Amino acid sequence: MPSRDLHVPFYEKDLAKGLGARWDAQRKTWYAPDGTDASRFSRWFPQPARITLRAAHYFIAATQCICWQCERVSGAWGFVLPPGHEAWTELDAAPPHVQSDAQYEEWVQSDASVGWVEQDSAAVALRVRHIPESVQRRIAAVTGAYRHDFSMTLQSFYWMNHCTACGMKQGDFELIEEYDAPFYPIHDAARIVLRPVFEAFHVEANSISYEPGVFAHMTRMEP
Repeated sequence: MPSRDLHVPFYEKDLAKGLGARWDAQRKTWYAPDGTDASRFSRWFPQPARITLRAAHYFIAATQCICWQCERVSGAWGFVLPPGHEAWTELDAAPPHVQSDAQYEEWVQSDASVGWVEQDSAAVALRVRHIPESVQRRIAAVTGAYRHDFSMTLQSFYWMNHCTACGMKQGDFELIEEYDAPFYPIHDAARIVLRPVFEAFHVEANSISYEPGVFAHMTRMEP
C-alpha cells in the first residue's frame, strides 16, 4: 500500500515499530511505509472525520500559559470562531408532526434530531480531532507547538499545545475548560491575540461559547 499516517499512542510505539511502522521526525508522526501490509496497522488508521464546527472565516488565537511540567511561560494557540458560526448539534425543537411522547422519543433517537445550528456567540474550539490541510498549513505557519498528539487522560488523539520551553503536552482542560483558563479569561480578555483568517473553516471538535463581552475585548491583529 502507499505510505499512510498512523495514530500511534506513545505506549504502543514499540509495537508499531516492530510491525514495520516508521517515525517521521519532521512531522512528528508515525506512518506505514510504502509497500507494507495494511492489515498490520489497521488499529492505528485515523478514523474518518465527522465535521461538527464550520464557519466562513476564523481566528488563530495566541496567548500564554504556565507549563505544568517545567513551570516556565509558554506560548499557546487555538481556534476562535466568530458569532454566526455553525455547530452540528441537537435541534432545539421537534418538527410539528411530532405530537406524542412516543413520536418525540423516536425523533430524539433519529438522525433528524441533529443538524447545523447557527451560534449567536463566539466560541473557542475544544479537543479538535480533525483539521483540514488548509487549516493545518495556516497553524503550522504560526507555530510548531500546536500539533496532533495522544491524550493519556482521554485515551484519544487531538490537536493540542506543547510547551515552547520543554515540549510537554498542554491539555485543553487546563487551557480552555478550567476557571479563568488562558483561552477563557474571566477578566483580561485582551491577553488573547486574534489573527484573522478569511477562509472557510470546518473541523471535528467540540466548542465552548464565550460569555457576552469576552470576544469583543480580545486583541485583533491587522489582516
